[in-house]
Amino acid sequence: MFFLIMSHVHLVYHSGMETFWKKVSKIDNGCWEWIGTIKNGYGIFHLAGSKILAHRFSAWLAEILPDLDRNENRFVLHKCDNPRCVNPDHLFLGSQAENVRDCAAKGRLGGFIR
Repeated sequence: MFFLIMSHVHLVYHSGMETFWKKVSKIDNGCWEWIGTIKNGYGIFHLAGSKILAHRFSAWLAEILPDLDRNENRFVLHKCDNPRCVNPDHLFLGSQAENVRDCAAKGRLGGFIR
């Protein structure tokens, strides 16, 4: 039973990897832009019936993010301020407070934070 489950996870992982990289375009500024489904500016990756933010999946692949579960204390932020970017060199982990500060510093909160 365990072997069957692990085999399924292995197959999903490898088929997911192939699908993921087909939807990435490397551009001149160093960003790796997601060219698949976009929602609210962010890439959406479909894997085994689930929708995952593409930059979170990339961070997980690069072992920046320990797991793919949504966790209020683990945000994947962009150094490049490009929400479609999935380049792990442009991603870092932060808390919700750090995410809000990052948004404010980059002028994306529309005056909500002073």
